[in-house]
Amino acid sequence: PLLTGISTAWWKRNHNAHHVVTNSVTHDPDIQHMPIFAITDELWRRHGGTFSFYYKRFFRFDSLAKFLISYQHMLYYPVMAFARWNLYVQGWLLLLDFNIRVQWRGAEIVALMLYWTGLTMLTLTLPTVGLRFMFLLLSHMFAGILHVQITLSHFAMPTYSGSVFNEGELGEEFLRQQVATSMDVESEWWNEWFYGGLQWQVA
Repeated sequence: PLLTGISTAWWKRNHNAHHVVTNSVTHDPDIQHMPIFAITDELWRRHGGTFSFYYKRFFRFDSLAKFLISYQHMLYYPVMAFARWNLYVQGWLLLLDFNIRVQWRGAEIVALMLYWTGLTMLTLTLPTVGLRFMFLLLSHMFAGILHVQITLSHFAMPTYSGSVFNEGELGEEFLRQQVATSMDVESEWWNEWFYGGLQWQVA
């Protein structure tokens, strides 16, 4: 958190759930993005929405969701450009929710405050408000490239409902789930460093 501004506790909690139940419409938080995105009609077809067992709330397919999802192919890249800000917010929401047990909560909060102090001081070295705004905007949009790669690895793959992937022989469900719901993204030698290995979700 000190170097990225993203809560480690939130990342572990979210990402562990994501990889245990990858692409489950009811359990995987990384595909529960209504009202903006829906990667399958399973998210609304049966009950007019989906109950998230991760967020403990119902994602309703209302008129706003219907409108936004109709244009998700146009909204995808603009949303990815600002996705980093959402990770900041999600981390703070977890750390400030004292009904959820979080290890090293105090240390994480201090680290995040130091991150924002450092980022603020760095931004203030720029001479004008316009340049400061552009610096924050463009630097975070650049990070959005990584969000595109991560979502591509799963958004295009099959989904299922429930906490158990019921395909394959007994004892092989998890392995088959990971292969069926994840995709590698081909990269070149000159940009592999940027993804840090995250482009290889299967291999």
